[in-house]
Amino acid sequence: MSDFNKFHTPVLVVDDHPMMQEMLSHIIKQLGFPQVFLADNGNTAWPILMAKNIGLVLTDLNMPVLDGIELIKSIRENPLTKDLPVVVISCEGVPDKVMEAIKAGADAFVVKPFSVETVKAKIVQALSRRRDQSTAD
Repeated sequence: MSDFNKFHTPVLVVDDHPMMQEMLSHIIKQLGFPQVFLADNGNTAWPILMAKNIGLVLTDLNMPVLDGIELIKSIRENPLTKDLPVVVISCEGVPDKVMEAIKAGADAFVVKPFSVETVKAKIVQALSRRRDQSTAD
């Protein structure tokens, strides 16, 4: 039984590669999250964010139509989504890209390839960071 069961919140995975979507979905479910929604770019992610009670977003950076940076900025600018924990999972691990994602509002960053343990640790980091921010407000 996972310690994530207490969150009872759906997760949105945004990545343009179906294999990565499937891998992350599997990891998320293993961690105990009840439901995973999938989107292939920030544009297709937005209606899901508005319609479902998403509690965590995992996003790639390099995607067509609306990339991860723009998605994060949109999440942070919208009053309904501004407090969502966001974890970036990308092969773009250079310091400039990491800083750009953090400045845009990402709570954590995972570089591909990754381990399940790394993803879990970054999810905990993002959830804790957002929880701490909301209790400080």
